[in-house]
Amino acid sequence: MSGILIPGQSEPSEPEKGGKIEVAGGSGQARRDKEEEAKRKERAAAAAQAERAAAPAPQPQSGAQRQAPDLAFPPTGAQVQCPNCGTPFTVPVFTIIDLGENPELRMPLLGGQVNVAACPSCGAGGPLSAPLLLHDPEHEFLGVFVPPSGQGDNLQSQRLIGDLTQTLMRKLPTEARRGYMLTAKEFMDWQRFMEVLWGF
Repeated sequence: MSGILIPGQSEPSEPEKGGKIEVAGGSGQARRDKEEEAKRKERAAAAAQAERAAAPAPQPQSGAQRQAPDLAFPPTGAQVQCPNCGTPFTVPVFTIIDLGENPELRMPLLGGQVNVAACPSCGAGGPLSAPLLLHDPEHEFLGVFVPPSGQGDNLQSQRLIGDLTQTLMRKLPTEARRGYMLTAKEFMDWQRFMEVLWGF
């Protein structure tokens, strides 16, 4: 094998035994080594990022480990499908909120953070069409939001309100039951329901 003549040389250089030829922009071994190293670094960075995404987010702590609030009526998981991209996902749905037992839910409720869905894939979302019974003993208020989808049959709507009210009453001690709880104020408009709560 003969050497390579480089501009400015009068004689071709002899290749070193086991030497390599690297062509600028070509596919020499040194270039392949660099590319493989870059790919290894990219894979390691992607794996580290995937680990961080899979790990639970760090929770703020104050002295002792903070725990989720103990809810008198915890939400149930409802399977929904994004109307925008079609992704199915599960969202928490509250059917009863007792502000006497869980006053920490007042601000999320008034802030529009209760019974809403946000797609984890595309971010689209909005309020869920779900009934909600709200008890505020401080203001002697028992109200229920009945979404437009549940307004079709008045008998069915009244049965739903009765079931929710009975569920609440069963959880309350006898001495906490009051006359205002016998007739829940019915709201068919979410905005009006929230306006009443803002008035307290």
